[in-house]
Formats: sequence, C-alpha cells, structure tokens
Amino acid sequence: MRILVFVPALAALFASPAFGWTCPAQGGPEWREYRTAHFLLDTDMSRFKVEGLIKSLETMRGLVLSGLFNEDVDLPGRVRVVAPSSPSDFTALAGSPDVGAYFKTSWQDESLIVMPVVGSRASDEVVAHELAHLLSHYQFPEQPAWFGEGLAAFLQTVARREEHRQDSSTQFSHIVRGGSTQGASAGIMPTDFMYAFSQNQQVAPARELLEWRGAESTGSAGRFHLSSWLLYHWLWNQRGKQLAAYQKHLADGDDPDAAWRAAFPEYDPARPATLASLDDALSAYAKSARYAFYKVKTSASLKYTEASLSSADVHLVLYQARARPSPDAQRAELDEALREDPQHPQALTERARLDGKEIEAEQLRAIANARKTDFRAWLALARGTRNDLERRLAYQKAAELNPDSAWAQEGTARALVTQGSAKDALAFANHALDLEPWNPNMIEGLALVARGLGKCEEALQLERRAVRMFVRDGDEEIRSAASKRLVEMETSCKEAAR
Repeated sequence: MRILVFVPALAALFASPAFGWTCPAQGGPEWREYRTAHFLLDTDMSRFKVEGLIKSLETMRGLVLSGLFNEDVDLPGRVRVVAPSSPSDFTALAGSPDVGAYFKTSWQDESLIVMPVVGSRASDEVVAHELAHLLSHYQFPEQPAWFGEGLAAFLQTVARREEHRQDSSTQFSHIVRGGSTQGASAGIMPTDFMYAFSQNQQVAPARELLEWRGAESTGSAGRFHLSSWLLYHWLWNQRGKQLAAYQKHLADGDDPDAAWRAAFPEYDPARPATLASLDDALSAYAKSARYAFYKVKTSASLKYTEASLSSADVHLVLYQARARPSPDAQRAELDEALREDPQHPQALTERARLDGKEIEAEQLRAIANARKTDFRAWLALARGTRNDLERRLAYQKAAELNPDSAWAQEGTARALVTQGSAKDALAFANHALDLEPWNPNMIEGLALVARGLGKCEEALQLERRAVRMFVRDGDEEIRSAASKRLVEMETSCKEAAR
C-alpha cells in the first residue's frame, strides 16, 4: 500500500484507530456504488453531491492521461474509489489526520483509492498522483521505484486549478517562455515539495535513489519521493533526448537497470564518481533552476449508473479501504459482514484466509449455484476446487460476469493452458494483462500461454520480466518461488528445442 499526504508531512505511519461507523443494517446512512466510464465510486454522500465528485474524478483522469500520452487514449478497466462523506470517518480509515488520500489493492488486486469528500484541496493532487501511478503502467509496465514516484509527482499537478506564482528569487521559479502557471499543468512543483524545499529537506544521494525499492523510513518521511521528483524533473528538462530513450526501453519491457546504463552511460552506478557528479548537478538544479512545464486539457463523460450496496458489502468495502488494519479489526469487520450475510463469498474466503484455513469446495459450489450472477462466488469456487474442468468453467463464468476482473481473465487463461487449449487461452491472457499491466501475475500468465503455443523466446522474455518484478517487490518466499518458475520454464523450453 502507498500513502501520500499533504503539508506538512509527506508520509503517515500511524496505526489505524477503530472505525466507529454505523452500517445501513443498523440505521446508518445508505451506501451506493456509482459506475462511470472509468471508476467504481463507493460512497455514502448524498446523491446531489455525487455528480460533482464524478466530474472531478473523470476530469482528473483525463488530465493525467493528457499529460502522460499527449493524446486521447482508451485504456481498459475501472478504478475503485471509496469516499466516505464524513471527514472523521476518512481520518479513521486513513489512520492519520495528515493523509490527503491513499492507494492500495483489494483482495482481488483491484486498484483502490480512498479519499475524503471534504478537506484540503491538496488531496486533489494526491488523487492525481495515484491515478498517474496506475495509468503510467500502461505505458511503462515495469518501473523502478524512483521513476514511478518521479513521474507520478511530475504529473500530479494537473489537478491544481489555482494560479501559483513564486518570487523570482526563490527556488524553482515557474518559467515557460513567458507563459502563466494558470490552469492544469504538468511539471510544476507539487504543493508538498514546496514545503519540503522551504525546510531545506535533504535529497537522497543518486546511488541510494537508484537502488530504492519504494519504502520510506520514519526518520526521513518523504525524502525519496522528493528526490524521485527532482531526478525525473531534471532529466525531463536537462536530458530530454536521453530520458526519451530510457522511457522507450521501459515501454519495450527491458530490464530497467540495463535501460539506465544504455540511456545514461555517463551516470553508471558501477562507477561511483559518475553518480557523485549527478548529485552535484541535482543540487545545483534545486537551488537555481529555471524550467519548462506544459499545460493540459481534457473532456470527460459524466454518465453513470448507480446501485445500492448491501450492509455486508459496505463492511467489505471498508474492510478493504482501511489503511493499516490490525488482524483483530479485520476479523471483526468480516464477522459483522457474515452476521448480516452468512454466505457472502468474499467475506467467507477472506475470513478463512486470515485464519489460514480453506473452505470446502462443496460449500463454495453451493454458494456459486445460489448466487449465479455474483462473479465473486464463481471466482472463489475456481480458487477452491481441485477439479480442473470445474475450475476452468468457474473462472470463465467469473470473467463473463465481470470482464474487468484481471484475476478471472488470467485464471481462465491458466486453466485453458492446463487443459491443452493455449490457443483459446490467448485472448484471456492478453485481456488480463491489458487490465493490469503492472501485475507480474498477469505477465506470467501470458508467458505460460506463449510457452503453450510453442513460442519459447517470447515466453522466456515475459517470464524474466515477471520474475524481475516479483524479485523487486516481493518477500523472500515470493522471490524464491518466482526464480524457481523461471528455471523450470527455461528447462522446459530447452527440452522442447531438442
């Protein structure tokens, strides 16, 4: 999970207090889900306020895409947004009053942004930052941490509506061929970082930044985020052609470390003196830079449909949305959901997972047959059955009911490959990767299909990319298992070539 906050802090690392809300079944406010072109918005705010938030979200997404691609593009999938109407409820979910918004993934690796409906406008930049993280992966599926944070911070200022000016004697004057900073722009300084620079916060040395894996320390919260933005900003303004070459390597799925050495040979991490010169350049840039930025614009569809959420579903929404829940708090939320809906497939499977247990396939089968239109029930059955045919049919049913579920698409692809139908699996694997290009599981799913089709060169290229991502972001068990799968694929491809 990634949390960004607004002034004065840059990271919130507090435990989450109890969330004392009243669910609809106990007389609390009604929660509804609004489905727009690109979002699933879960909120208890009054209907007449919803349209303003929908407009803000769709417009913000369009501005980020305009800043990223400089053209209209159509990307698949929807982002779930949880927006409690009460500021105190959001603070309780976030675990800190300093959080502007935050991003995490749900039980299905579904993208999830949690934001306040009312509060500092700085939260707009934070939401735009998280959207930039998600959308940039469609262009750059594998990203080192500094690049992902730097690019997202570079783009997040498209959410800033007000004019921002600085005295010419201060750091980072906004100069672009005489242009004004009025309106949505990419490349100006994020609000958070103005405070950080005014407090003379130290940036991380380039050597540490290039090796960074995404975690901030409590002793220097926000240091690497600030440093990532500074490096990306400097490259965009001072090394544009080289940055374009580096980004082309990333877009092609190349190893990010090799891509850096190819695009910036003068800053080779193997030669410490070259990185020292980069530190000097960044230090000078931070003190006296004059730089370019660019304005963006967009149009957005405001059409939506809506449906009421059951009390059990609201419990699950909040269970997923809580920033840093304790195991006891998680169990309590799930137990309440199950009291209101004892056969809720998501609550049942999550509760069993927390206890290290499995639900019998017979029970999952009965739930799926009773809830024929709930894709979560079929997905649970697919994961719980040991029957290959039933698994494949359940995954296909889940994918049919929810085409936006990458896990349902990827599971169908794997099940088809297992049954010797790699050709039929290809469309499902491609769709899964289209939905979640940042997810190494989806990359690996396509690699398995490629191997099943006899395309070992393509399969190994995809598998190596997936393993790099597993190794970079996973724990030791995940890294070890991923490396083992790569060895197995290399062995099978060698045997097939004989």
